[in-house]
Amino acid sequence: MEAPLKGAVLVCIAMLLFTLNDAMVKLAGHGLPIGQVMTLRGIAAAALLVLVMRAVSVRMEWRQALAPMSLLRAVFDALASILFVHALLDLPIATVTAFLQTVPVLSSIAGARVFREGISRVQWLSLGLCMSGVIAITGLDPAGSLPAVLVVLLAVVLMVLRDLATRKTDPSVPSLTIALVSTLAVPVLNLPLSGVADWSIPGPLQAGLLAGTALCVGGGTLLLIIAMRITTLSRIAPFRYSAMVFAVIVGAVVWREIPDAGVLLGVALILIGGTLGAGAARTAPAT
Repeated sequence: MEAPLKGAVLVCIAMLLFTLNDAMVKLAGHGLPIGQVMTLRGIAAAALLVLVMRAVSVRMEWRQALAPMSLLRAVFDALASILFVHALLDLPIATVTAFLQTVPVLSSIAGARVFREGISRVQWLSLGLCMSGVIAITGLDPAGSLPAVLVVLLAVVLMVLRDLATRKTDPSVPSLTIALVSTLAVPVLNLPLSGVADWSIPGPLQAGLLAGTALCVGGGTLLLIIAMRITTLSRIAPFRYSAMVFAVIVGAVVWREIPDAGVLLGVALILIGGTLGAGAARTAPAT
């Protein structure tokens, strides 16, 4: 499988895992302090990644793990995750996910500027259609939740910086190492702010949700990092919009958030844009 197409497949799987993670965090966050959810999820996900590293015989080289760009990527990712989860508790999952779909466009433009990664006309059209779909879904109406929307927008900026840092990380650093450092950064940064005194013992359902979030966030982080390192940001950008489709489906199934005409139009535009992006990714020459 060619690198652009492989990257597209990995991104779609990662987006599905992240959407399932968001749903489980939203459910767990209404029964446990959100700081506890974030900290325990990060520790469990890191433990799973360590097991994977041992299974595939990848050694943890601390010199690589603590390299400036690797650490910078981890900090951006951790701060964005913390902000995103707090906004997720106050807004519908589809709305938050829709705002985050600006990340692929901004990352593509930033990647083109910083790394001189070419963007074809078809890819621009694909991104434009996907962005139009996001606007149709949100209706540009934050429903009065301005503080939560501002939190999401700050998370978007941090995610763009994270994507740029991922592309700048030394190719010799294993993707598993980068994923582990990024995953550990969440509990490290979140623990001082989580109010441990308010923690409670999770029940069976909450424990299951936490285990599920760990699996999803660990796997999604690893797959997204691999995708970003094998092809350009602009080539995989349209496929990150698959998260919007997954979020609409999960919202309808779990919270009975039935899509209206605007949402259906937005999903259709995202699917068309993603299809065009798939064709461009298969045929565009490497840069």
